[in-house]
Amino acid sequence: MKLHWAPQTRLQRTIRMLEEAGVEYEMEPVDIRAADVMPGSNAAIRVSR
Repeated sequence: MKLHWAPQTRLQRTIRMLEEAGVEYEMEPVDIRAADVMPGSNAAIRVSR
């Protein structure tokens, strides 16, 4: 499973749940402040405000 995460978010609950369930996961960092995170969406508008 790939776990997309961003620094300074509430990820600890999800990580704890996955570890307690014994699920293997790979952490994939995401820059939520980058305008190109979700091309074609309004992510750039939300970030720039």
